[in-house]
Amino acid sequence: MEGKITKLKADIDTLHKETSGIEDEIKALQEKIMEVGGVKLRSQKAKVDDLRDQITALNDRVTTCDVARVKNRKDCAKFENIMKSSEEEMESLTAELSQLAKDMKESARNAEQIRKKAEEAEHVSSKFTVVDSRFCR
Repeated sequence: MEGKITKLKADIDTLHKETSGIEDEIKALQEKIMEVGGVKLRSQKAKVDDLRDQITALNDRVTTCDVARVKNRKDCAKFENIMKSSEEEMESLTAELSQLAKDMKESARNAEQIRKKAEEAEHVSSKFTVVDSRFCR
């Protein structure tokens, strides 16, 4: 395997050497074309390059916006579910609070009745104490 890798690397280096000469020729020819075309061709090439850069930037922006749109839709659905469950929980808690308020009123009534009975019992007890002390003399 290592022998194959070494041979392939050597082949790649050979191809790079061969293509570098061709790439240099291409660059030289492109420069000659630009010189022959003059200022007008250079101006048009600059415009084309600028438009390509703008297209690339706009495509990137569109991609970013698409991703954000998909995320926002998912978040919207998620928040709708949260809101629905929160409303259901609020209704449940409201019913529970109402029941607790009724229970508190009932407990207050019961406490008042017990307090009155305790007062009556205390009053009756004090009468027996007075009667009891008369008999003890």
